[in-house]
Amino acid sequence: MSDAKTATVRPFYLPLPPNDPEPAEGCDVCAALVKQRAEARASGDFSAASDRNVELAAHPHCRAADRKSSSVPDGPPVRKSTKEEVGE
Repeated sequence: MSDAKTATVRPFYLPLPPNDPEPAEGCDVCAALVKQRAEARASGDFSAASDRNVELAAHPHCRAADRKSSSVPDGPPVRKSTKEEVGE
């Protein structure tokens, strides 16, 4: 027989899950993800519902609002070629 303990010494508490990410207005992809999330919850598949939340949070519409409120530009500056470099 094993002397391994199968219970924790003290109880542990999990935090409440974060709020669901909001879909972007007028976006068909966001609307489909929200529908899939609701269907997953209704069927008791909370793992799939969580996956839809991850997809919504990673969707470009959700990140666009973050970029607008940030002072960081959208990407690196683009260097324009001179006439000599393109052979004109």
